[in-house]
Amino acid sequence: MLEDINKACTLFVGDLSSCCNEENLQVAFGQYGKVKHVRIQQIKDKHSGHKVSAGYGFVRMFSPEQAEIAMTSMDGSLIAGRQVRVRYATYHTEDASKVESRMSLYVKYV
Repeated sequence: MLEDINKACTLFVGDLSSCCNEENLQVAFGQYGKVKHVRIQQIKDKHSGHKVSAGYGFVRMFSPEQAEIAMTSMDGSLIAGRQVRVRYATYHTEDASKVESRMSLYVKYV
């Protein structure tokens, strides 16, 4: 049940500017309730090797009601100079056989 509540409280924030940071999201979403956790997904830049923003992140609010208000209020708004998309986060589960086959590929080509 706790997992279901966390899912209902977690929002996906897409189209983030490369200069957007977690504090920007904390402040923006904090207007609509208490923010429990913020994370901007990072990837390794092919040229520099440094971690850079992947252009999306996640915000977890303390309650489903706060998450819904934040989602409807923030969708289409500007954060760090860029219009963002806000949706409920979705969780993907993978078939164990797919994960196992990928793992064997990693072992095979090491």
